Order: sequence, then structure tokens, then C-alpha cells
Amino acid sequence: MTTIIQAAKGGTYRFLRVRQINGQTRVLFRLLTARGGVNYHDWIVGTDARGRVRFQDAYVALTGEDMSQSIHRVYIIGAVQSHPTLLDRLTGADKQYAANLSTVSQIGRDLQAGNYSATLSSYQSLPQDLRENKSMMVVRLTAASKLRGQRPQDYRAAMSDFRRLFPHDACLDLVCLDQLFEAGEYADARRSIDRIEAFTGPDAHLDTIRGKMYRLQGGSANLSAAQKEYDKAIALEPTLHEPYWGLVYLSLQTKDFDRTVELLNRIQRELHVRIADLEKLPTYAEFVKSDAYRQWKAARAAKVQ
Repeated sequence: MTTIIQAAKGGTYRFLRVRQINGQTRVLFRLLTARGGVNYHDWIVGTDARGRVRFQDAYVALTGEDMSQSIHRVYIIGAVQSHPTLLDRLTGADKQYAANLSTVSQIGRDLQAGNYSATLSSYQSLPQDLRENKSMMVVRLTAASKLRGQRPQDYRAAMSDFRRLFPHDACLDLVCLDQLFEAGEYADARRSIDRIEAFTGPDAHLDTIRGKMYRLQGGSANLSAAQKEYDKAIALEPTLHEPYWGLVYLSLQTKDFDRTVELLNRIQRELHVRIADLEKLPTYAEFVKSDAYRQWKAARAAKVQ
């Protein structure tokens, strides 16, 4: 349901590929939110009692667990809150989770409210087995990544513990990618993208992120690399808008305004996107002073008449 809502609000949900993993048929989808967030759902294919093909479960990359595990945890919370005596009948991990439900709930509220220091403090008060539960480690990793600048030691420890316990899980890199990007640590961010791609296979969105990193780094070699990444993304997924705009920003950065015009025309023609009034956008300030812009604007006006 969350996926449907996010897609309806301007995000996209795209089929990427079918794979065979450990004898299971899996169907991989990519979720892009309207705000630029990314997640991957790896749906597990099976059959029902009548032999009909059905999705049985899905691994959610950003949480690092199957949907059934997340749903089971929600069920445990609701059941124990409604019937506290149920706690006595639970065993193993379920019993430990339910016994620490008040702390777990507070951790969730603190994370949602952006109280990341409180989140980490409460996390440390949990029993060791629960601290090493993947869902709780994802919460710790998320909070630590938000405090990376102020408390780098907590971030490094969270990264180290997660990689030690779940060495091949794409979740860690997805959770930390935005923070690496925002901190300008592009080499580490690109390594994270490489590991994510080892899970997903080729993905135009990942190529686009690489392109943006190279573009922001600047310098002729990096700008050339950005061009290649954007072109690669478009070749792989011609309907994805972001790499086209990446090329536009690249042309603005290099002041190749004839190329800017070519790209804007291509976006209108191939993506059917209506170009806004560029004279109101600071990013295009130099472009709108150019002869290339004046000619482009005049050509557009002539078409309207």
C-alpha cells in the first residue's frame, strides 16, 4: 500500500528484471519517490494451492528484510498490546521483542521525530540479541548516519557491526548513500553504488547518481565521466527523466548553450515534458543571456503562432 501511495504522489514503480536466486524465481522492481528516494522490492514468485503463479513475499532492500517479517513484527506489537497475557506464550525472538516493546516503540518514535541521539541511546539499552536483530540495526544505522558529522565514531561502529553480521546485504549501502553524497564523499558513495548494483544488476537510476557525482566534482575528466554515465542511463532506460536533466545541467556547467537547446528540444520531443519559464530560474541565468536561448525562444514563439 505504501508503494502505491508513493507512486501516486509522483513516484514511479518500475519492473527491472526476472532472476533466479537460490532456486527461487524473483522479480525485481525499483521504487523512486517524488523526492528522489530509491528502494528495491525483490518479489518471490511461487504458486498457490491451485498451481497458479503468485507473489509469495518480497525482500525490501531499504529495510533489509522480507515483507512477511515486517508484517509479523507489526502483528506481534498489535497482539501484545491488545492481549498482554500473550507475552507468556511467546518464545525466542518474538518473546524478546515483545518484552522490550516499550523501548522499541520509543526508538521508533524518536527516529520518526528526528531525535537521533535519543534513538541511539535507547538502542544501546536493548539486550544484545535484539541489538543484533537486523531491523533494529537498520534503525541504528539510519540514526547514526544522520549524526555522522557530529558523532563519526557511532557511524563507523554501526557500519562495521552491520557489515560484520550481514556482509552481503544491499540495505547498508542504501541507508548510507544519501549521507555520503551530501557530505561530498563521492569515492565512498560510488563504492556503495557498485555494491548496490551487485544486488540489482544494471540500473539507469544508479548510473544517473554516478553521473551527478562526477558532475558535482567538476574538472574535465569528471565532466567527461558524467557525460558517459548519463548517456549510459538513457540508453538503458530512455523514459527515465533524470539523466536528460543531468545532461542539461552539465551543458549549463560547461556553458555549451547550443547543447542546452538541443537537450531541451529532445526532452520536449521524446519525454513530452513542457519546459517552464527558464527566465525565472537562477540555474539558467547565464543561458537566458545567450544567443542560443534567444534563438530557441524565438523558434518556440514562432511555433505557437
